[in-house]
Amino acid sequence: MDYSVLLTIMIVANSIAFAFSGTNIRYFVISIASYAFLLLVFDKVVQLIHRSASSGEVRRKYVQARQDIFGLSREEAAKRSEQLMADPQKFVVEKAQDNAVPLRKELAAELVAFFSKYESVRTTGGEFNVTWKLIGDSDFRPGFLRIGTDFDHTELVVKPRVETIYEIDGSESSETEMTSFPSIFHLIILRS
Repeated sequence: MDYSVLLTIMIVANSIAFAFSGTNIRYFVISIASYAFLLLVFDKVVQLIHRSASSGEVRRKYVQARQDIFGLSREEAAKRSEQLMADPQKFVVEKAQDNAVPLRKELAAELVAFFSKYESVRTTGGEFNVTWKLIGDSDFRPGFLRIGTDFDHTELVVKPRVETIYEIDGSESSETEMTSFPSIFHLIILRS
């Protein structure tokens, strides 16, 4: 917010009071400094209130978008994710080479097909990255396979021969605490 007009009015009002009440410089300096400080504090409080209100709105929109995306069938999600991956402003996509390293047999058929087509898919910012080069045992969860990474050092993992993708950071004490996505395609749509 721009409080310069308010600050100017307060300074002029103090100047008038100073001119008519005698020469008390100390009072004048302290009052002007306290007005400026209190306006700065007030501005920060207003910003915090706006941010907190908007973060609740952002969270609500994310939850709604997630529900809408999770409502898509696998076929619809695959088609939509293909369209999104074609946008170079959203994703960097590397097609798989014919001589690519064989994939682990524990992967679900859908993921084998995906990694047979794409060597890697990552967001342009690089936070989200799924690639056959990262396929291996999870560092955080024994029995799970890592297929990629996401925000803040999280792993994208799967159970052997299961299509559901989980996002984990090692702090989860049980599977119910893990964020899950129905398929790689649903996850790509959400990360776009």
